Amino acid sequence: MVAIIVGAGIGAGVGLLTRVHERDGVVLLRATAWAAILWIVGMGLGWRSSYSLPTVGVQR
Repeated sequence: MVAIIVGAGIGAGVGLLTRVHERDGVVLLRATAWAAILWIVGMGLGWRSSYSLPTVGVQR
């Protein structure tokens, strides 16, 4: 449950820190430095949890 809340918070933060512009009928997105940092942290946490959590039914 905590992971869901943390992931949702990081995702919301990235969304709020991403700038959206429209030019000539085309929507452009530009991530700020803080959005990029949050994205990297979120990816790192996802990668870490996928390798550190025990797996069920898999023999090593």
